[in-house]
Amino acid sequence: MISSLDGVPANPAVVENRVEKNEYFFVGAIIALVILLTTLPYLLAFSVGNTFVGQIYNIVDYCVYLSWTKQAADGHFSTLNLFTTIKQHGYLFNLLFLLLGNFVRFSGLSIAVVFQIFRVGGAILLLWIAYLLCRLAYPSSFQARLTAFGLIGFSSGFGFVYWPQWSDKNVGHFSVDVWQPEAFTFLSIYVSVLFVVATIFILTAMYNLVRGELTGRWIYGVNAGICGLVLGNIHSYDVLHIAAAWGLYLVVVTIAERKFDRGRWLRAVIAGAMTLPTTVYQYWVFKHEPVFHARAETPTLSPPLFYYAMGYGLVFILAIVGAFLLAKKWAEFSKLFRNNIILTWVCTWATAGLTIIYLPVEFQRKMAMGTHIPLCILAGGAATYLARSIPERIRSYALCTLVILTFPTNALFLLRDYRHIELNRSEISAANPFLLMQQLDVLTWLRDNTKEGEAVLALPPIGQFVPGYCDRAVWVGHWSETPNYGEKLSKLLFMLSSSTPDDVRQRFLEATGTQYLVYPDDVSDQPIKIGHRQIYLEDFTTDTPSYLTPVYQTKRVDGDDGGGYIVYRIN
Repeated sequence: MISSLDGVPANPAVVENRVEKNEYFFVGAIIALVILLTTLPYLLAFSVGNTFVGQIYNIVDYCVYLSWTKQAADGHFSTLNLFTTIKQHGYLFNLLFLLLGNFVRFSGLSIAVVFQIFRVGGAILLLWIAYLLCRLAYPSSFQARLTAFGLIGFSSGFGFVYWPQWSDKNVGHFSVDVWQPEAFTFLSIYVSVLFVVATIFILTAMYNLVRGELTGRWIYGVNAGICGLVLGNIHSYDVLHIAAAWGLYLVVVTIAERKFDRGRWLRAVIAGAMTLPTTVYQYWVFKHEPVFHARAETPTLSPPLFYYAMGYGLVFILAIVGAFLLAKKWAEFSKLFRNNIILTWVCTWATAGLTIIYLPVEFQRKMAMGTHIPLCILAGGAATYLARSIPERIRSYALCTLVILTFPTNALFLLRDYRHIELNRSEISAANPFLLMQQLDVLTWLRDNTKEGEAVLALPPIGQFVPGYCDRAVWVGHWSETPNYGEKLSKLLFMLSSSTPDDVRQRFLEATGTQYLVYPDDVSDQPIKIGHRQIYLEDFTTDTPSYLTPVYQTKRVDGDDGGGYIVYRIN
């Protein structure tokens, strides 16, 4: 039945059938539109040329996923950090990238194409689960659940107001909808197959936990535990998000009911116990694998809550309004929800999501994934309640307009990436979406002519692509995967500068543990700026030192504005 907020039907049975048919049409249309908007930039990039790396935004982290997938495609089970030459034990493995790598291995498709296949397929599943959560929350209000679902699929915040400041490059300490994709459903779907799959397991775990509350069946606790078990392996931070959200719900509902429901807590214990093995294993690796420990300790701190409020925008405001309505008009507003269990669950999930990102740990903002969903569910209900005074014939149009009004930042995010495709640049200076032909040439040579276990010394940006394209380690290559990245990059540049004594440079090259140096074939007279200093690179082409042997030089390509490379064997 439609609730009184949707209008009282003259013939309930007839209207219910009509609503069901229309509802699935709208849900399908929302899913199709999200998929279309998040896929068009990739289709355009693939059509431009065969040097597209497979990613437009956050290419440097994408290179890490390339490396993990390449290792699996080459038949490895464990995952090594190839952005450093420091020796590792090989304790880590990732089920998602094992699956992706073996799909690449047996299908013959490129990693970039396989990522897109799984991203799109996963996005459809993610959005369907999100819709089921909306339906679970608002079983009798067609408008509330579709408004909430529309907000989940499309909403962003007020970052668009400051468009001139981020129209080309990312800016720090700013509205999170312009730079933190994992905090939003649309951007998670657009940016990363890892974000898509991790969100699927978060939502599926939450769905099963709350279904267990409604039915009392143990199987839902088991299902949630399976989700947590997988999630603990592929994206461990999110286990803490689920634990905080459900743990807060258990405490609040127990206090509210003034009784201890043994079945409720036992289902949570079952889910938690099944989740623990992979999470504990990840923690064990963290304690026993120094390279992984250093990576996990790289600060990724949350900005002040104000920037999250800006980032969620109208959704955040409506969620606050919903909380206010629950406090002031509990009996009336709560009728929108299935029951008090669901109402409490949505509110505690949103509260925990906005709280856990400020735990005293180094990876705070990584736990924001999933928080967007309960905020949108609560906002959808609040918007529907506030719209009750609008004439019924235009109420749906008003709610649809509300959803559209939350989309501008996402639209500008896409517009920026379209421009970056055209100009071959990205939101940071460290990587571009298209490789130059000389870069692809040298990567191909390294892949075909070096041995497994050999390592490469290379300057940015080519160094970050070596692990993913060649399955070879680099001495320095990624801002967080390489321990002491900034220090190492500066040292590398100084050691390759023309002012460094030759014997000092030789000892440095030997100490890196690398076998090959990838070096520009024309260093010309352009200095490299390091802090307040400028350095000039040593020209090895005119006077090659004895400790370097040139083994390959890329070919010049007409019309390519980039320089070539020489590969030296470090003797």
